[in-house]
Amino acid sequence: MRVLIVASWFPTAESPFSGIFIAEQARALAAEHEVTVVAPEVLPAGADASRNLETAEGYTVIRIGLPARSLVHHFDYARAVVGEIRSSRCDVVHAHVTLPAGFAAVLAGRWTRRPVVITEHRGPFSALMETPRDRFKVRFALKHADAVIAVSRALAGEMTAQGVGRHIEIVPNLVDVLRFRFSPTTRRPGEPYRLLFAGILRDHNKNLPVLLHALAKLSVNGDAHRLTIVGDGELRKECEQLASELGIAAKCRFLGAVSPDELAGEMVNCDLFVLPSRAETFGIVAAEAMAVGRPVVATRCGGPEDILTPETGLLVPVDDPVALADAIARVCGNLDAYRPEEISEYAGRRFGHAAVTARLAEIYHGVMRPRTQARRAAVVL
Repeated sequence: MRVLIVASWFPTAESPFSGIFIAEQARALAAEHEVTVVAPEVLPAGADASRNLETAEGYTVIRIGLPARSLVHHFDYARAVVGEIRSSRCDVVHAHVTLPAGFAAVLAGRWTRRPVVITEHRGPFSALMETPRDRFKVRFALKHADAVIAVSRALAGEMTAQGVGRHIEIVPNLVDVLRFRFSPTTRRPGEPYRLLFAGILRDHNKNLPVLLHALAKLSVNGDAHRLTIVGDGELRKECEQLASELGIAAKCRFLGAVSPDELAGEMVNCDLFVLPSRAETFGIVAAEAMAVGRPVVATRCGGPEDILTPETGLLVPVDDPVALADAIARVCGNLDAYRPEEISEYAGRRFGHAAVTARLAEIYHGVMRPRTQARRAAVVL
């Protein structure tokens, strides 16, 4: 099958984690299908459009450079996608995030008579509906797509609440189980419990401060926990200052941005992964930690409710450092009850390559079938 993936964002050398879940899915699909990825790049206003090819792991990436205004109106992206559909002779178009990719893909699909699937990742979904023009584009794209996917039930519910009145498939993000593979725990008796946080410190959504407050509360009762923070951004200095004010700076290790392989190594070396976010459409880092075999404490912020089970960790309310500290203490004090092999096996079964790509192939065949039948009927007539 020839699959054209149309991305709203995609990893670059400068932003290696931007849209990494799309890249992981493309790589997994490329093991069995012919995959091409089209990704937009914002150029200065007035610049000429550009097209650059890159070779990735088993698939081709086409970077379409468009002036800034084009990403506002999206029509130039649609025209570029038309060209790539015809060039690749794809069987199905799979867009990630409704704006700009989904809208551009639907327009291109209608012009070229190709089936289009849209996967929505964006949260909050209402952020895509802020202006009348954007609301029209979102509703048009989701109405005319041949299939619509959300990465969690919470996101699907939010989309329905915003007026998306059609069936929405649920297909989770894919975890690279080769990179985030099972590893036995390495903690020695008597050592402090090793907590891990990973997230971009660009805004308050990842909510690292509530975890720092939880660690301060845990520290009142002893010196049994250490926290490693992976991620960088404008709020890093603010969080470092907060750790100092709370008297826990010596218990915190700020690593900054790391590579995916380095993140996997930090997950191997932790006892518990903590996701204190205010909102997550999925929560890929929690699923990755589970693939390594580590339990997770996360907030009830959307996606984690689809990821965690009582056997893999605990859920707590958002913005509640007392509840977060209590859950961390309970999991750390009962680590033997969490079976690393079983946690990893569960994550692989739910979020691994085989499970996700098989479900996507099923959806692709489902949207291709009516088009094939229509072509055959036209030939008969």
